[in-house]
Amino acid sequence: MLLDVMRFPTPKVPFMFTDVDGSSKWAHNMLHYNDTELEVCCKLVRLLTASAIIPANICVIAFYKEQYRQAEQQLAEISIELSTVDAVQDREMEVVILLTTKTHFSPDSAEFLDDHKRMNVALSRCRHGQFISGHVPSLVKVPLWNRAID
Repeated sequence: MLLDVMRFPTPKVPFMFTDVDGSSKWAHNMLHYNDTELEVCCKLVRLLTASAIIPANICVIAFYKEQYRQAEQQLAEISIELSTVDAVQDREMEVVILLTTKTHFSPDSAEFLDDHKRMNVALSRCRHGQFISGHVPSLVKVPLWNRAID
């Protein structure tokens, strides 16, 4: 992982995008989650805290409520902030890990990810560094994400 060889956050690289090759699933409540993305997120949180970033300065933000719930369970022992994109407005954090979650979807069903207001909130909450986790082949089909990734 990049954190093994590079100190983060750094002014030269304020954003890092991690292409997660997993697949999103439907929970019993018909909400999306992604186990592979959660594994990457948990490892990243542990690497950040091991590199002297105070847990209270880290926030994991999920686009989908079920991904938020799953992250909350897996990161319960670490005192970081967790939120959804819709709940995090008007707050900033030092380091943000953004979970896009959904994979292998039709662009027609991506209106939630392709919303200008949500995208603005999702990408403007960090003060010093932001990690974005997502499935690039899926996200580039969404106009807003295509521009952000390109």
